[in-house]
Amino acid sequence: MNFEHKITTTTTNNNNNNNDDCIKKKSNPINQSFKNFKLCGGTLICVIPIADKLVVVSDKRSINKSTGEIISDDIEKIIQINSNSVISITNVIYMDYGPKAPFPPYDVIAKTKEILQKKSNNLTNSESKIIQLKLQQSVQNYLNQIPKKYWPHSATNPLFQILLFENNSFLQMTIFTVYCDTISGINVSYTGIDIKSSYLMAFGNPSLLMNAKNIPELDTLLSDKTFITINNPNYQGFVTEQEAIAVSKLIIRQSAQYWNLIPGNINDIGTNLDVVVISCSKGIIFKEKSTIN
Repeated sequence: MNFEHKITTTTTNNNNNNNDDCIKKKSNPINQSFKNFKLCGGTLICVIPIADKLVVVSDKRSINKSTGEIISDDIEKIIQINSNSVISITNVIYMDYGPKAPFPPYDVIAKTKEILQKKSNNLTNSESKIIQLKLQQSVQNYLNQIPKKYWPHSATNPLFQILLFENNSFLQMTIFTVYCDTISGINVSYTGIDIKSSYLMAFGNPSLLMNAKNIPELDTLLSDKTFITINNPNYQGFVTEQEAIAVSKLIIRQSAQYWNLIPGNINDIGTNLDVVVISCSKGIIFKEKSTIN
C-alpha cells in the first residue's frame, strides 16, 4: 500500500529575516552573482517492475534550466549508494549561484548520498522521517544564505525528487519530493510505492508521455500487446527483462526527440541512457552505462 508523509517548516535563521534588505546596491558583485544563478538538471526516468525485478532507465542530460543551455549529456543519474540500494535524481541536480557567491554550489546528488549512506538495508517509516528532516534542513540551510527573491521558485512543481530503490528480502521504492516556497521555506514529503501493484512509472518530465500518441513509433508501441500488459494495473510480470528495457529506452529516446522539437520547450531530455536492473536474487546490475567520449 502506498503511503505519504509531508512536513513543512518555515525559515528560522534569524540572520536571514532581513536578508532581502542586506543587498541593496545593484553594483554589488554578490548581488549580480545571485541574479545569474544556475539550476542544472532535467530528467526522464522509466521504471518497470517485472516479476522479482525492477528495470530502471534514465537519460543523462543536464541543462541550465533558466537558459536551456546543455551542460552535459553524460551525467550519472542512477547511483549505487550501497550493496542493496540505488538512487536516481530528477529535475534539479545542482544549484550554482556563481563564482562570486560566498559559498559553493549545492550538489543534490552528493548531499543525498551523504544523507543516505548510513541507512538500513530496507528503509523503515521512522528512518524515512529522519531522512526527510535531514533533506529539508540541508536545502533550507543552503538557501538561508541567499535573499529569498533569488530562491528557485518551485512551490507547485518539485525542485527535485529522489527515487530510492532497495532490494533486500523484497523490492522497495521510496520517493522523497522537495519543494521550495519563498513563504513557507523548504517542504519535503516522502511516499512509499507498492511495487507489486505498480506498472510503468515515469518520473522527471512525465508530461512527455501525454504526447505519446503524436509519436508514430510510440503510437505503435502503445497499441502493442506487450505494452498494454505493462500498463495494466493487474500486471503480474509477464514481459521479459529485455522487453522492459527496450520499451523504456524507446519511450525516453522517442519522447526526447519529439519534445525537443516543440517550440518553447527546452532540451531537458537526452538520448544517452543508463540501464539498471534491480533484483532480489542477483542484486544491482548496470546493464548499460553509456558514456560520451
